[in-house]
Amino acid sequence: SEYPFEYSIDVYPNPFTASLQVTGVENGTPYSMLTIDGRLLRQGQIINETIENLEDLPSGVFLLQLETPKGTVIKKVIK
Repeated sequence: SEYPFEYSIDVYPNPFTASLQVTGVENGTPYSMLTIDGRLLRQGQIINETIENLEDLPSGVFLLQLETPKGTVIKKVIK
């Protein structure tokens, strides 16, 4: 059987400090960074498999929401 496509998407480092690498998504994939209770902190597009300028986010647990052609993927990330 086929694995769900979200298993082919990898996010690292986790925990992160200033940036995240996101592999398995197309260039320009829209993302949203949410608090664990769903509050939007940041949104943009993944460029060259990278999300940058995250150093100003507080420490904590976040939900990285990716809008891919196959559907929405949510990855839990820690700073």
